[in-house]
Amino acid sequence: MRKNKFLLITFILFSLIKSLASLEYSDVYADVSEFFSVFIDPNEGLTSFRSLLIPSGGRPEALGNAYTGMANDVSYIEYNPAASAVLDETEIGVFHNAWILDTNVESFVFTSRKRNLGWGAQIKALYLPFTEYDLFGNSVSAGYYSETIAAINLAYNFFAGYTFKGLAVGTSLKTAFRSVPDYVNAETDQIDKNAGLGQSGLAFMADLGFLFRFNAFKFYSSREANMQVGLSFMHFGAGITGFAQADGVFLDDPLPSKINLGFSYKPIRPLTFVADISQPLNLQSIGESGLLSFGGGMALQITPFFALHSGFFLSGGNPRFSLGSEFMLFSYLANVNYTLDLTSSINPISRFSLALKMNLGDKGRKSDAEKVDELYVKGLEAYYLLHLEEAIRLWEEALEIDPGFDPAIIAIKAAQATIDIQEKIRDIQKLE
Repeated sequence: MRKNKFLLITFILFSLIKSLASLEYSDVYADVSEFFSVFIDPNEGLTSFRSLLIPSGGRPEALGNAYTGMANDVSYIEYNPAASAVLDETEIGVFHNAWILDTNVESFVFTSRKRNLGWGAQIKALYLPFTEYDLFGNSVSAGYYSETIAAINLAYNFFAGYTFKGLAVGTSLKTAFRSVPDYVNAETDQIDKNAGLGQSGLAFMADLGFLFRFNAFKFYSSREANMQVGLSFMHFGAGITGFAQADGVFLDDPLPSKINLGFSYKPIRPLTFVADISQPLNLQSIGESGLLSFGGGMALQITPFFALHSGFFLSGGNPRFSLGSEFMLFSYLANVNYTLDLTSSINPISRFSLALKMNLGDKGRKSDAEKVDELYVKGLEAYYLLHLEEAIRLWEEALEIDPGFDPAIIAIKAAQATIDIQEKIRDIQKLE
């Protein structure tokens, strides 16, 4: 019953926002557009495969694309490839983002890990219907412009322990294909079967990411780190265009490479703040790289099965305001996000994105952690009763499950030191 109430609240909230966004506030939007016009990037749009920059949706978009430092669900693969090594659950995610006009983005992502080794994969597709008309308004050709991206990911969390959470390092290898439909040749008035292929493209690239987790200014008790810093190098590679060029020449396509620096801070259990800074790079002409972009957001976990997200993203002169709701739906975690794009036009663009994530379990990591805690406590009880060998045995058993459980390591050293002292005392007593 409580879940149904939160679903109803979500529906009413987004309906209200949609209604407000549709009102005629031309003067307001014009003023906002004028204010942000100073951030317009003269080098915007000089790179290809722009679908790499379109978010799939879900939690990251609701947080203003500030996800490099947070990266705590299956969406990590588009922001920081290191995060698969530290995710709690095995997840499958399906995403739909209704982008501008008839453009849609669909994504499927899978991720899992074993101890400190994580991996994942993604398929992402952008598609836009294409119809060509003649001078009389008759349709002469039709098809789809599309960009399809495939990625595989691998990451490892180095030096992981109880107090120091480790440094996660990961990489993703990606390939992308751009498909352009054939169109009419202006000279022959016939569809040129090689025209689309001549403008289609192929790209190969790699991502590299780092994620550092620690505790700072933490006002609640938990094993989880409340502060995360992420650094990622995204879409570094090259693309080609022109599979059917008459002269056999392939054109180089600069990719929308970028460097992201992100932060995530959780001061109290239900509240998390995130922020990202991104520097676009044109690897073929560094001087034509874009300007810095900024994102920030806030996540509020109201109940274990309901959360609200909000964010702001600024890239060039195009600010985006977003609001998202995340809730449990049967055995799934669903995201519904609303984004308001304030472009240079006085008419705002309202968009919705949906995400559905299925939790496939943690491969026993939670039960292992509970078992380690149980063995550690039993070891403390044995230590208190001066059953030192028994205490050491229990703590060593805990370390067999979790070699990075620092309290057991410290306790074993203390118990062994006590045993050594007892042996020295016995030796002295024997001499006397």
